[in-house]
Amino acid sequence: MIQKQDLNFQFVSLLFTNFVFSLKKNVKKS
Repeated sequence: MIQKQDLNFQFVSLLFTNFVFSLKKNVKKS
């Protein structure tokens, strides 16, 4: 069974990845 902590970690990782991706996109634009 998946632990709650593990799920939270995956969720945070996903958010962080999206954040970094948007940053790179913005930097490329300007």
